[in-house]
Amino acid sequence: MLLRDRLIGKSSAIARVRETIARVAPLPTSVLLTGQSGTGKEVAARSLHAVSDRAAKPFVPVNCGAIPPDMIESELSAT
Repeated sequence: MLLRDRLIGKSSAIARVRETIARVAPLPTSVLLTGQSGTGKEVAARSLHAVSDRAAKPFVPVNCGAIPPDMIESELSAT
């Protein structure tokens, strides 16, 4: 599935999200997406994963809000 097929919409905001995803996808770094509930963070994360060099590896969504603040660093750094 193409990136534009995952993120629906024609607004300038969605276009900026697509541009950002395309820009960071080739980087060998982790990306943290933040925002209010229901804004499409997981859709954006899946799109980013699909066009990255890690696309062949599993996608693991993490609900950071469900992890106590004092445990978040250790949970996210576990590989």
